[in-house]
Order: sequence, then structure tokens, then C-alpha cells
Amino acid sequence: VTTARHLRRVNDRRRVFELASEGCNDPTEIDQKVSEANAVLTRLDLAIAAACPPLVSFLVGKFGQNRCMFSLVGFELFAAVVFGVMWQQPDEETGATEDKQRLLPDSSQAKDIEMQETDKAQKETSAPLGSPEEQEVVPPQTKALILGYAMLFFTVVSPGGLFNMFLKDGGMKTEEIALFGTVAQLGGLISTFMAPAVIARFGIWRSAFLFQAFQAGCVITVAMSVSRGDLWLAAAFCILSRFGLWGFDLCERTMVQTSTQAKLRIFVVEASLTEVAAMAMFACSVYLNNFFFLSWLSAAATTGCTVILFSILLLPGTLEVNSKDHK
Repeated sequence: VTTARHLRRVNDRRRVFELASEGCNDPTEIDQKVSEANAVLTRLDLAIAAACPPLVSFLVGKFGQNRCMFSLVGFELFAAVVFGVMWQQPDEETGATEDKQRLLPDSSQAKDIEMQETDKAQKETSAPLGSPEEQEVVPPQTKALILGYAMLFFTVVSPGGLFNMFLKDGGMKTEEIALFGTVAQLGGLISTFMAPAVIARFGIWRSAFLFQAFQAGCVITVAMSVSRGDLWLAAAFCILSRFGLWGFDLCERTMVQTSTQAKLRIFVVEASLTEVAAMAMFACSVYLNNFFFLSWLSAAATTGCTVILFSILLLPGTLEVNSKDHK
């Protein structure tokens, strides 16, 4: 299930870039279209996520916890199988050459195109880390950005999981926790409408820093609230942190897509790093069993991502990274 989820995310990010940037040559226009396409998809995800807590609460009350749990797990496994089948279908990277061979009357032209695409693919996949070819595909700013993004998965300040357990142990009712989850997702949904306007006003790199700095401030406040045992204040700032998180997520996704021309292996590396960070937090939670300490670890990771972004902005040429890669 985890593998299917990552494969879906990797494939979606590549296809969004290809479809949104089709027929565009201006870097600014590409950034805007890719950002808008990412925002639309994120809105759909968050709208469904916002509907899940009350829906699951209703199903649990009507059918019981065990039946509901097994049904949801079965549905997730079914979705993983369906996506696995869809993943086998040919796409632009695997089936484009065959399509061009059918469309081109001149077999020599088709053969030349096939050779060019094969050489390009071999160059991208065989270039060692740190080589000039690899650096051309992945700018250093983008590498640092991906690292900072992965750090955000080292957290417990998120609706669901350990945060919900903290609220429940503190005395918050199940219905209130479900409402908290819905409002938090709606906060992220609102952020997806704000992000394109902010990006148009400040530029995508500055916008990423602003969104992330806002999120870091909220997560630090959550950690302070947990220290004082203030459940409602912690929940409120967790909701506010969603504005920064999803705004930054849209910026990061667009920057990685445009600065690397949506290379598939870049998204695979990114997905692997995020999973490692999430597993590291899970291991810490098992070993420490102290939500107070875990919340401050989350604040440290979120602040670390903000520091990385600020450092990137100080590098000369950062604001032109995406534009250079389109030329």
C-alpha cells in the first residue's frame, strides 16, 4: 500500500508538469500553469480529506469500529491493486517512441527519434551524483529544497495519528477531534486558493519561504501549548499551520517540477526521503513515548526546513533557477 501511494504521487507529479506545460515556452507562464494545476489537484485531495473524519465517525457509529476498519483497509488494498495495473500502462516515457513510429511515414525519422530519446534517457539515469550532467538536471538549490521538504515529515504536529491521541488523552471528545481534523483540512484547502496569488505577488521562492516561516511559527506555538497542557490552543495552531504547509507544498512541488523538467527519478528520491523521515519519527515515538518531547522535535525539524529555505534565498542566482532550466 505504501509503495502504491508513492508510485501514484511520483507519477502524478510528472504528468501534471507534462500536461500543464504543454505548448508553453515562457518560464513564467509555465510556473503559473504548473502551480495552478497542482493547486487544483491538492484541492481535490484536501476536500476528500476534510470529508473523511465526519464520514468515518458516522460509519463507526453505524457499523462498529472493527467492520469499518476492515472495510477501509480492503478499499485501500483494492485501490493499490488498481493503481498497480494502471502503472503498467504505457506513458510518454515508455510508449511515446512506438506512437511516433506509427505516426511517422518515414521509418528513418522514427529511428532517429528513438535513438535520440534513448541516448537522453541513458544520460539522465546513468549520470553519477555530483557529475556535470547530474548537476544540470538537478540544481543545488533544488537538492536543498527537497531535503528541507523531507524534514517536514519528521513531525507529530498534524491532524491524525499521535496528535489525535494527545487530544483524546487530554480529554477532548471524539466528535471534537473529528471536527478538528475537518477544519484543519479545510484550512489547507483555503491555502491552495491563496497560494497562486501569493506566488504571483512575491515570486515562487520568496513565497515558499513565507509559507514555511509561517508554518514554523505555528508549530513552535503548538509545542509551547503542549508544554502548558493547553489542548485547544495546540489544536488551533495546528490548524493554522496547515495554511503554511500546503502553501509551501504547492511552491515546492512546482519548483521541483519546473527546475528538473519533472524527471521521474527526482520524485522517487524525494518520496524515499519523506518516508525515511516519517519512519524516523515513528521510531522516536515508540522509543520515547513522550508527546511533549516529540512536539519540540517537530518544531526543530520545521524550523530546520525554514533555515534551509532562507539559506537558499541567500545564494546568488536562486531566483532565476527555474527560468534557467526552461531555456
